[in-house]
Amino acid sequence: MRKFRKHSLLVLVTAALLMTALVTGCPAPDTTSDGLDPNMGYVRLNIQGVSNLRTILPTGITVSSFSSYELKFTATSGAPAANATFTRTSSNINSSPVELVPGTYDLEVVAYTSANQVGPAAGYTQSGITIASGSANTDINISLTAYSPGEAEEEGIFSWNINLSGVDNPTSATMTITPSGKPALPDINLIGDNARPNDTETLEAGYYSVLFTIVKSSVEFKFQQALWIYQHMTSAFTFAFLDAHFGVTPLTVTFNVNGGDSLGVGGTTQVMPGDEVGDLPTPTRSGYTFLGWWTINGGTTDNTGSWGTPFTASTEVSNNITVFAKWFENGIQGSSAPTFNDNSIGGTALALQYVVNGSGGPDDVDSGTPITINVNESIVITITNVSSFENIVWTWNSDNLNAQVTNNALTIDNTSANTINTTAAITYLIFVTAGTISSGPPQSTYFTIKVEAAGP
Repeated sequence: MRKFRKHSLLVLVTAALLMTALVTGCPAPDTTSDGLDPNMGYVRLNIQGVSNLRTILPTGITVSSFSSYELKFTATSGAPAANATFTRTSSNINSSPVELVPGTYDLEVVAYTSANQVGPAAGYTQSGITIASGSANTDINISLTAYSPGEAEEEGIFSWNINLSGVDNPTSATMTITPSGKPALPDINLIGDNARPNDTETLEAGYYSVLFTIVKSSVEFKFQQALWIYQHMTSAFTFAFLDAHFGVTPLTVTFNVNGGDSLGVGGTTQVMPGDEVGDLPTPTRSGYTFLGWWTINGGTTDNTGSWGTPFTASTEVSNNITVFAKWFENGIQGSSAPTFNDNSIGGTALALQYVVNGSGGPDDVDSGTPITINVNESIVITITNVSSFENIVWTWNSDNLNAQVTNNALTIDNTSANTINTTAAITYLIFVTAGTISSGPPQSTYFTIKVEAAGP
């Protein structure tokens, strides 16, 4: 299978897949009261759904949106010849066990929109998964990511539903689709001969500009949207044009990727004055974690104030504006790039506070402002509204930190055996993800801890 760069997407829905480690050469096992084999190793793999954004992107994607899954386990230690590939569907992925010989594995998950697995649409990889015998469950959370439009080589679908009933006697209405770096495709009529106001088009995966031109009484109204086509997925757009739009100039939002991979013509979109911008694109950059769109280019500083204000899905647009991608360089400060959701998606945001050396405070955790402590000092970070959440996971550098969490508080001190500690100068970028108990959207946040050598 070809390797694609993956584009991170927001988590929506969780399904469970039970993997069991098969112990070979054992006598007939006993069973527990719940029917589990005590000689088997049990691992719970949570396959999480994906959602996308407006520019024009796929929306409403969940686990059931994929017809089938391919699960590839590659043994890195343990019994020989333990490599295995399994196929599951959306209907049985959480009910059909997978049996594996105990050992350590690398896992690749590929999600397909077709039952015959000809169209890979999303995936996930993870290394170092240990499968051991015994009845205890080990939870592994997986965030599926769609293959980036800029890297994929296959096709996806653009669907549109354009309502012109609010425009009095339009004389023409067309939609022009322009691929990035290529000539525009033939205009599509939305009224008149061969009108296609509600239809679909198959396009190569990539970035596009979509321009709507509506003419009424010799007055022309133009409205442009960015379109991202993901392979084997559908990007949908619905819009109602009104008489009130004529004479109003749409505002342009330009996304400056600030060193990230180019979005091509997909890097601008338009919004009516006073409207919320809607969901935002998530750019990619090798070796970096994306930390959101901001109104000022703050350069290399971590200080939130240097970046202006966050530009989120609920931001109302009153002027043409350029917003800037903020990045965290993974290699410099020891973090890989776990998938996370910013709190702009609505619902209840995670609220965190911290105390240093057991005294003073507590002080609020600010994602954009690093918390600085000295070598051998201690810090405790607590979720203050924990009753709103479930399935809380703390991570650094793809390492699960929950073993250092007690009563929903993460402790970092000079205990050298802990995954993260204060025994030496280092900087940690820590992510927290959680499901919302009230059925709202899942939430995530991040913060930076700088451990510095004490001055003379």
